[in-house]
Amino acid sequence: MKISRRFAAAFLAVGLVGGAGIVAAAPAQAVTETRENYTGYSTLARCNSEKTWTMNRLRSTGKEITAHTPCHYQDAQRKYMFQVWYI
Repeated sequence: MKISRRFAAAFLAVGLVGGAGIVAAAPAQAVTETRENYTGYSTLARCNSEKTWTMNRLRSTGKEITAHTPCHYQDAQRKYMFQVWYI
């Protein structure tokens, strides 16, 4: 009788420790993708320069760039622009 009690106690202890590990597991972090619009550059060269600086700044702060558009002429109000998506 003592053996079965010890076995049951050990089995219960292992089960509680295993269950606590499952309960204590942290939930997965939600990843949010951000899009930023950069507009108003008067020349294509200025737009490309700002895009290079922006991409380097985002990477240096640990952001992962997932997509970006080339500099392109939008309209007279927004002039040259680009967009960057990052996590």
